[in-house]
Amino acid sequence: MLDSENKELLEIFFEEAQNLVDTLEENIMSLEDDPNNAETIDEIFRAAHTLKGGSASVDMMELSGFTHVVEDVFDAIRDNKLKICNDLVDLLLNALDVIKGMLDARLNGDVYLQDVSELKNKLRRFLGDEHQTVSEISLENINDDEFLLSSRELSDMCEVVGLGQKVLKVSIYFNKDNPMATIAGIQMFQALKDLGPILYTVPNYEQLIADKFLRRVDYYLISLNNNTIEEKIKLSGVALSYAIDEFDIDSELAKTEAIERNTVVYDTLSEGKVRLSNDELISLRERVGDAKLFEVKLNFNKDNPMSTISGLQMLQALKSLGEVYKSIPEDLLADKFFDFIVYYLISDTSVDSISKKVDLSDVVVSFDINEVDLKNIKDVNLNTEVGSYASSKESKKTTVNVNLIRIDSKRIDSILNLVSEAVISKSTYNQINSDMTSFLYSFNYFYDYQESFRNSFLVDLKIIFKDMGLELESSLENQIANLVEHKLDRTLQDMVGLRDLLFKILQDSRFASGRLSRIITDLHESVLKTRMLPVSSIFSRFARVVRDLSKKLGKIVELSTEGEDTEVDKSVIDDLVDPLMHCVRNSMDHGLETADERLSKGKDKAGHIILRAKNEGNVISIEIEDDGRGIDPDIIRQKSIEKGLIKEDMVLSESEILNLIFEPGFSTASQITDVSGRGVGLDVVKNNIKKLNGTIVIDSKVNVGTTFKIKLPLTLVIVQGLLVKSGSEIYVIPLNSVLETHRISEENIKLLENDHEVYNLREEVISVLRLDELFNINNDQNLYEKFLIVISVNDKKAGIVVDSILGEEDFVVKPIKDKYASSPGIVGATTLGNGKVVLIIDVFRLFDLKDMKG
Repeated sequence: MLDSENKELLEIFFEEAQNLVDTLEENIMSLEDDPNNAETIDEIFRAAHTLKGGSASVDMMELSGFTHVVEDVFDAIRDNKLKICNDLVDLLLNALDVIKGMLDARLNGDVYLQDVSELKNKLRRFLGDEHQTVSEISLENINDDEFLLSSRELSDMCEVVGLGQKVLKVSIYFNKDNPMATIAGIQMFQALKDLGPILYTVPNYEQLIADKFLRRVDYYLISLNNNTIEEKIKLSGVALSYAIDEFDIDSELAKTEAIERNTVVYDTLSEGKVRLSNDELISLRERVGDAKLFEVKLNFNKDNPMSTISGLQMLQALKSLGEVYKSIPEDLLADKFFDFIVYYLISDTSVDSISKKVDLSDVVVSFDINEVDLKNIKDVNLNTEVGSYASSKESKKTTVNVNLIRIDSKRIDSILNLVSEAVISKSTYNQINSDMTSFLYSFNYFYDYQESFRNSFLVDLKIIFKDMGLELESSLENQIANLVEHKLDRTLQDMVGLRDLLFKILQDSRFASGRLSRIITDLHESVLKTRMLPVSSIFSRFARVVRDLSKKLGKIVELSTEGEDTEVDKSVIDDLVDPLMHCVRNSMDHGLETADERLSKGKDKAGHIILRAKNEGNVISIEIEDDGRGIDPDIIRQKSIEKGLIKEDMVLSESEILNLIFEPGFSTASQITDVSGRGVGLDVVKNNIKKLNGTIVIDSKVNVGTTFKIKLPLTLVIVQGLLVKSGSEIYVIPLNSVLETHRISEENIKLLENDHEVYNLREEVISVLRLDELFNINNDQNLYEKFLIVISVNDKKAGIVVDSILGEEDFVVKPIKDKYASSPGIVGATTLGNGKVVLIIDVFRLFDLKDMKG
């Protein structure tokens, strides 16, 4: 394991590993339904390949070695050497569980200790004899050819090695008589890895830890000091001899690719397929013209003294009959014996003439000669396998440029907190504008008063003099008039200028405030989007769950999803998995019938579960729907009475009865299973959803199906809300629950016999909740007119009565701590622009609060 200095690298690896595991699971599941999907196979292979390489880079060799086996399986599938079947999918999913276990162990600071050899052997048996287990290989008699790296491994090495770095191949021969002989290979691995990253070992890491003696091990590592390596080897005391060579990856890759191409081609020859591509055949049709194209396959005599040059001899012989376009294999100059060779001859001769020419040779033991029909190229069974290697190599060069930056979620939270503070500052700015507007109104009133005083001053003065029995002389009147006009007019003119200036400042402030508001809103939405994840990130997990449970329960179940692109805040996503999991398991266990039961009801033998998500403004709606038995409300009611949850004479709607299943300890299951039905769970689901400020209800019809409906806020950080006042207290009501508002009088509210207040909303009677009564507010304002805010909770409407509505804004939700955290009916607090702290109402809990109040 890497040291603490590489903690960041480990965090990156674990995050990527989880994404890769999710990709593997999702695609393996889809491969079961579409086994020939080349894109899916390639994506699985890439994920396994990346996971293998990544785990090796952080020294998780047990994970790298195990994933290597999984990668080999998909390599064989990709090359059409292995077919997908249900048993193989089961095995691969089991392997994926092991990979998850290995990752979890490392996350907890441990190493996965369970024996996985049996699972690896099962995977290898699917691969055939060429992928033997460690115990099946005679390791003491490995020849040099078995120490060669494959082209894929060499290509991987090219990707890892940086510019200016060199790879050393360290070959070590071990002493069998050493008491530690069976662990010498892994001992040397531990010693050498301190000098630089070990890219590959031959035999591989699994064989090094297999507690068997290995005569020789090749280590490929990046290192700068040969002398240090020699010191490590000598100090180990387990090496008989060793060799250290600089390894030319490019040169070795070219050689290996040539060998593998010949191997692929030669395997193809033995299957008797046409060896030329469609493009070659089309070009040859023009090139051959009036002549003919012959395919000449010759089988050679190995015991002939000239066997290694037999192919070259026959090449010269066939050239006397025409042009030899191609031979397979092509490298006939090599001093190597080929069991058979295929030549393509362009000639105007006949099959008989070629046969006579070949038959005269003593190096050929048998032959097969055919004329290739170039007129019907489309009917030729082209060998796609010959070109598969080249195409796969080309695909490795294809890259997708994605501009991604990895950011710690804590940094995003920090930015979001700053944005939240900006929202509060925006509210402060709006409050200042509001105060300035009020001041301007007051200023205008004062100006009007001064102007009125100016106009009435002389008249009022004359009246005063007259009441005193005095007469105001005209000269004095003129002096006073001039004085008033001079002084007051100037004051009024100054006031006009000041008023205009204040009005302009207010206009500019409003414009700047509006612009700031838009910027903060855009910034807020942008930052929120960085925290948003599509629900597909959790929906994708349920394909495996449904598959495993359907087998366990003996049911046929099909899962489909809708609205996977709907995005939810990451904090919500993390806490949503368990509630959804329980609902799905409940549908699988209790809701859906067996195939025979469904057929007897006239349904498809396969049950269906739909996971559906959609965005409804500031609310996310998630549904889990099945087409199973449904829930009988009569049974629910009877069980609830037996458990003392309701009284026998209580009048409840069908919806209210169905939602009793969310009460603690409720269960209608006659048997306890390990899938569901323990009598706990749905109440926990409801509580978990409540913690997310959400709601969950159930809708069901007997023999039609059941739907769990979950509604969640888009984000838990900032909400749009109505600022309302009741008595002397101010509250925020989240807008996502508000349907409409009405100005009403007390006469509009009716009192029923049970002291239950209601309001007639367009012929629909809804309950009335008085905010001052619910929160014990001292309200001595006996207002004739009030406001009714109509809310919707779990498809049920109600009206909240308040004294006044102060406005609509964005509010930053701050959690309530300590003794206030469990306050019923309150979801959080926020700070207004004037610095006042107000509470945010939890409308979903208001009904519970009213019941508590009696």
